[in-house]
Amino acid sequence: IYNLTPCRMDGLAAGALCALLVRVNLSTLKLLKVARLITVFSGVGLLCVLACRDGSNHHNPIMQSVGYFFLAVLFAGILLLSLDPSQDNVLSWFLSCPILMLFGFYSYAIYVFHWPLVHVFNRWFSVNLLSRHLHSRLLGLGVHVLLSVLVSLFIAILSWHLYERHF
Repeated sequence: IYNLTPCRMDGLAAGALCALLVRVNLSTLKLLKVARLITVFSGVGLLCVLACRDGSNHHNPIMQSVGYFFLAVLFAGILLLSLDPSQDNVLSWFLSCPILMLFGFYSYAIYVFHWPLVHVFNRWFSVNLLSRHLHSRLLGLGVHVLLSVLVSLFIAILSWHLYERHF
């Protein structure tokens, strides 16, 4: 269920709610108050789901029924909180971090290329292979994720400079 966009309409609805709240000309203070409520409510809900036995497993029915809803609403609240004009908070600092902006700029190409590359990654440097060589499952997983992210980012940067930027 988590793979198909029509089954995950709550994420799209949360984004639409953000756009609507910004456009209805609420005062910034009211908007931030709504954003705080949304963020706290969804954060507590998500923590409750994660506290359930095996709650973080994406196949868990609780995660699929309400967990992804809380996750979508949590990120909608964070998005609204990022509109705080004071710009003196940790969230604003984090969202303007250069590494995050780099991933934001190339995010679509990363999204497009990462899935076909997953199969290549699993063949070239699988978690099991790396775990055997590094003598640690956790270290093997960490290196696998790091290599996957770096290769995906590299291909996204190549795609931008060799193809996309010309349009």
